[in-house]
Amino acid sequence: MNSGGGQTASILILLGSARSKGDTAQAAKELRAHLAPGVATLLDLASKVILPFDYEVAGQDDEFGEVANLMIAHRSLVFATPVYWYAMSGLMKTFLDRFSDLLSGRDPMRRGRALAGRDVWLLAAGTDPKLPNGFEVPFASTAQYLGMNWRAGFYVRTGKTPDRRELQLLAGALQSSTAPER
Repeated sequence: MNSGGGQTASILILLGSARSKGDTAQAAKELRAHLAPGVATLLDLASKVILPFDYEVAGQDDEFGEVANLMIAHRSLVFATPVYWYAMSGLMKTFLDRFSDLLSGRDPMRRGRALAGRDVWLLAAGTDPKLPNGFEVPFASTAQYLGMNWRAGFYVRTGKTPDRRELQLLAGALQSSTAPER
């Protein structure tokens, strides 16, 4: 379903975990199951070759550009990451660092500005009772810088006392934000 501007009225969940079958992956899959069938795509960043940002190399030979094109094709983006040492995963950090490639002359298509208008959400998973202070800042600031709409972060507690209520709240928020305009 196309909502104009070349983007679909769909959701791309970007899983940035070292474990493709870990708690964060399970939470991302549960989130997708709470949504209407076919609305959300789950992309495991660990299945892609994404090299670290390199000041000396423009247009690195990896799959980052493919993922950037997928982000542009979706209306809402959910960054799903475990909490590793009070911060996002290294994989997610490497991925966000590469957004620099989408700006300036490094990307002849200037895809960074094409992300403007996307809704951005965070799904974090960890064992602490709550999300560490400041955890959302890199996601919210990146969204703001690129003209995307920062919506909210949601935290799923895993471990001995799991709490999945945030998944239902996020699913509800996503469904209301991706509803067709009337």
